[in-house]
Amino acid sequence: MRELIRAGWLAAGLGLLVGLGCGGPGSTGVPATSEADPGLNSTLNSTASATPTDSPATPPEPSSPSTSATNNRGEETRPGLFTARQFTSPTYAWRTLPTAVTAPMPETPSVPSSVPEPAPVPPKPVEPKPAVPPGEPEKPKEPEKPFEWPKDVNGKNLQEWIEELRNPDPSLREVAVRVLPAFGPEARKAASRKVMTMIADDPDPGVRMAAMTTAGLLGHESKDDIRPMVVALRNAIGKTVNGSAIRLFATRALATYGHEAADAIPVLSKIYIDPWWETRQAVAQALGIIGSPQYDDPPAKDPRTGQPVPKRPANDTAQKVLLQMLQKDDCAAVRLEAVMALISMGPPYVSNPSEYLAQIQPTLTVIESRLNPKKTERGETDKTVQIWLYVLKVMLDDRAFQESLPKIAGYLQTPSPLVRAQALTALATLGKRAAVQAVLTQVRDALYYEEEILVAAAIDCLMAMGTDAAGLIPELEKLKERTSNKRLKEIADEGLEVLNGKKKYEDILKARQKAAEEAMKKAALPPEKDHANPPEPEKANK
Repeated sequence: MRELIRAGWLAAGLGLLVGLGCGGPGSTGVPATSEADPGLNSTLNSTASATPTDSPATPPEPSSPSTSATNNRGEETRPGLFTARQFTSPTYAWRTLPTAVTAPMPETPSVPSSVPEPAPVPPKPVEPKPAVPPGEPEKPKEPEKPFEWPKDVNGKNLQEWIEELRNPDPSLREVAVRVLPAFGPEARKAASRKVMTMIADDPDPGVRMAAMTTAGLLGHESKDDIRPMVVALRNAIGKTVNGSAIRLFATRALATYGHEAADAIPVLSKIYIDPWWETRQAVAQALGIIGSPQYDDPPAKDPRTGQPVPKRPANDTAQKVLLQMLQKDDCAAVRLEAVMALISMGPPYVSNPSEYLAQIQPTLTVIESRLNPKKTERGETDKTVQIWLYVLKVMLDDRAFQESLPKIAGYLQTPSPLVRAQALTALATLGKRAAVQAVLTQVRDALYYEEEILVAAAIDCLMAMGTDAAGLIPELEKLKERTSNKRLKEIADEGLEVLNGKKKYEDILKARQKAAEEAMKKAALPPEKDHANPPEPEKANK
């Protein structure tokens, strides 16, 4: 599943939002925000407005979705009994979450009263295409040429750039090591071990950090090369002082090796209180990736529950450090990364179901202290972190679904576009479970947002709900008619195909991921005139 690690927010968010002419989000999708919103002042199913409140850790209490007294499946709930399904999150992708049969959707949802019906737009006259002269067949479209890695960059081939790695000038060594990924797999074969040597031995810290970034981009030809690289990165962290930039770059590089870097968890667990918040954020992300459960391919299944059985469970040290960061770190971006890491790890696997509650209780205790703090506790002040705390709570304990779903949807009433984007992504994470009438009404309203990025996120949210959101097909058709944004029309077409049962949302995400990877390959090629790369000294003198 490593090749799908970016298929979450990158594919569902960044891949489609770039087409809308917007820049990509940060490492956690939409960055955390700590502005004081005036309170979530509307409910899911009520016209009465709520009084704005200064209590940041308690969102509004919208009316609950239409569910039974037990749960929305009409059955008694027990913690930890989940049906596996794939889901996406801003940082991590393709883990397991519960699924459920949801309450019915009204056949023809009305347009919200707060949104006026747009005036009908007369259709534009279609100009007839020039007729093809008889006897002349239409010229077939030329097939797109497959991507080819360049043979030279800035006038030098790969071997010449490798020779530059030994240049006595550190600025030129740094340029050379940064250029290597532009040559693709050939550079991995020829230079990965040389890059590893630079991480350990180069006297210039800037060159070592550049080599760490390049090592993560290049990868390695065999697993025999991974172990020495992990050791080199781990030792680099051990030799640093608080606030060192090398810690940040080495931690990010370690995350690219996934479970192969498990030996680095003890070192990472010692720097989670580094004074630089970006290093702490990188530590949380690395622990979530390296410390996550490891499965066979295909995974073994528990014969009683059908759940996948990991060949190596989630790392206990990584989980404890992440809970400490979630509870005590002053930076919202770090806390958001920590909760995302815990979500990526998924519910713990236990062979004896009676032990499950004891396994999840430490995490539930931290979640409760952040969302509903006592007088002596410090509650969560950032709304994006609050949203994902509710998702983590639902993931661990199915009994929390009825309480958490309306609260997540309530954040769609926040003035902040960043918070609303996170709420839409969280609802998409819950998938079909979130497709209850009150939530669908909220997502329908989001199709009328002024921010086209959020409209695209709302369409993705509906696609994650699948055919259970088919009642909103007329709304997507209206959206296609009123928008002039070409990319938004394309996303609406994708939504219609999914809601009509013609395509699967997972297939669309994979196609977006593939397109994003192709775009990243092309973006890796430096321009012909790269002003960031200094010229060679003799040329500069001339």
